[in-house]
Amino acid sequence: MPSKQDILKELDELSNMDMDPHSGRMFGHIYETGDRDLRRIAEEAYVKYMWKNMLDPTVYPSIIQMEKELVRGMGEYFNLHEEGSGTFTYGGTESIMVAVLSAREYYRSLHGKSAVMEIVLPETAHPAFHKAAFLLGIKTKVVPVDRESFTVSPDRLLGSVSSETGMIVLSAPNYPFGTVDPVKEVGESLTGRNIWLHVDSCIGTLLPFLRMEGENIPPTDFSVDGVYSISTDMHKYGYSPKNGSLVFFRSKDYKTHSLFAYSRWAGYPLINTTILSSRSAGSLAASWAVFKYLGEEGYKRNAIRVRNARDRIIKGLMDIGYRVQGEPLGGIFSFTSSDINVFYLAEEMKEKGWYIQSQPGSTTLNYNPSIHMTIAPIHDDLTDEFLEAVRDSTEAIRDKPLPPENALKFAMQVNLFNRKEEELEDLMEVVADKIGLTEKGLGSEVLVNELMYLFPPDVVEEVLKFFIYYIYS
Repeated sequence: MPSKQDILKELDELSNMDMDPHSGRMFGHIYETGDRDLRRIAEEAYVKYMWKNMLDPTVYPSIIQMEKELVRGMGEYFNLHEEGSGTFTYGGTESIMVAVLSAREYYRSLHGKSAVMEIVLPETAHPAFHKAAFLLGIKTKVVPVDRESFTVSPDRLLGSVSSETGMIVLSAPNYPFGTVDPVKEVGESLTGRNIWLHVDSCIGTLLPFLRMEGENIPPTDFSVDGVYSISTDMHKYGYSPKNGSLVFFRSKDYKTHSLFAYSRWAGYPLINTTILSSRSAGSLAASWAVFKYLGEEGYKRNAIRVRNARDRIIKGLMDIGYRVQGEPLGGIFSFTSSDINVFYLAEEMKEKGWYIQSQPGSTTLNYNPSIHMTIAPIHDDLTDEFLEAVRDSTEAIRDKPLPPENALKFAMQVNLFNRKEEELEDLMEVVADKIGLTEKGLGSEVLVNELMYLFPPDVVEEVLKFFIYYIYS
């Protein structure tokens, strides 16, 4: 049996494969504040509760208390009133699934248990809504967004509503561009129509605090008539560790549509407020502790730091020659270029020790290749260093071919366009070898991003499934 020291040493060696999430050099996947006391409090709270199970909250009464305090406390910033309610979940996807489940059951209460509803949503809505629809047997109707503002037109969205529409989804903000959909206009138009409007604010936890600091952000919460539910993540701009999210309901009655109960067996009666049953209470305790530690002033302070870093970085990127897409509100945005292959930029920045996230775009959907940026409070201290690295990297890759030139060249070499469907699986082995795919991930992401940009989404999705199969085999 290996010793404790041997196991921890091996864990350290494995961890050395990864970037440091607390370094401030990552613009995605982490929302670092740089506050070591915050991290310490979150870690201690997590460890204190990590062995406690949220399956049956009556076993650990403190779990009920913490969840109620967190829902009420954060809910106030989203104008959640006394008659409202909420649930702590294990992430934005679960919050979204709980909201979609609630909307489906609400629709069935109006139209019958066998009724199949549809969700109307912009094409910038998070894929988790499509995942929820897939799992819950719901149809989706996708509405295009404007290619300048990257938000959906209220008229176009509402014009897509049919007699089967049971839910409409809006983002505040959306992930690809950081732009905010017209919640007020849509919400007011839906008043009295019994159509569930959900606002996905999973990446918008800082919006209320930016408003307090004078940022001109339109209303996106329960102050808007017609909003039934809102999702927001504690593990993003709530600054708690993974996994923690909240889904709010305008009415306690709306929450009842998300509950699952079962007593028709020989064991304990099961009642779930979430999709998962057994869950460690560590995430809840950490989220609760971080919320208590920061308070309103702490969240406002971090919102200011995010805004300062965002504005300086956007100005710096534009000075270098990049173009920001739409008018982002909050802490995320994307940028692109007609002269620079941004996939090479991401690769060059990685060599310099920075992580920026490539968004492949799509020739089919008419989206440009771009770089997604998630701004965290710690980036306020590293803006100049980051922009200097971007300038140097841009000069280093300025003469690289633009997308999808590499993908087209490779496709012609392997006769990709004329392959029969049954030959594609064998071809994937060739692609995997070409892009340096191993069990540790990708060697170079430039070609794979260009291929995703070049080919239709249905082909890309099948290839992605193969890559996951390949990596985990």
